[in-house]
Amino acid sequence: MLSLVFGTALALEPAAHPVTLVGGTSVSYGTPDSMGVGSDGRLLVRVGQAQVDVAAREGWAFPDSRLVGALFFGGRWSWASGVFVRAGFAHNHEVPAEVVAADPFASVLGAADGIRHRSGLAVGSGWVSQPLGDDFTNGRVRLGLDLEVSAFPDDNGPVLYTGGAGQVHLALGSAD
Repeated sequence: MLSLVFGTALALEPAAHPVTLVGGTSVSYGTPDSMGVGSDGRLLVRVGQAQVDVAAREGWAFPDSRLVGALFFGGRWSWASGVFVRAGFAHNHEVPAEVVAADPFASVLGAADGIRHRSGLAVGSGWVSQPLGDDFTNGRVRLGLDLEVSAFPDDNGPVLYTGGAGQVHLALGSAD
């Protein structure tokens, strides 16, 4: 079944430009009772009909007050309708508020003492619009919505995170 779904996805043309930069604002929920808000950036590089998907997110989780830096590396498969699915490796840097206050720069970089490093898997799906405004943007700007579930099989924080992001996509490079 999966080979049928992914085989169909790979047969359809993704965005015509080889590189896309994505920026967005995200909201997440970590089980059992953690909420978070943040911003994220993503780099998509077309490889044949698929895309390499690399992302970074920085946000603040509450009520336990911690900085969460999230990294993602995986693959993305897109359909002509703008719908996509993605899967890959997830890594979080979860930093308690007192560590952030003591060393904010190292905390953001993921190098401060007291960081909880967590690794797991993430899957996501979403939708990207057709290009907006051919005159001003030359058809390189799109809007998107991304939904994700990440799983971290340890006891250093929430086991599951779910979330979503509203995004702006900027296509780079010449179209084929």
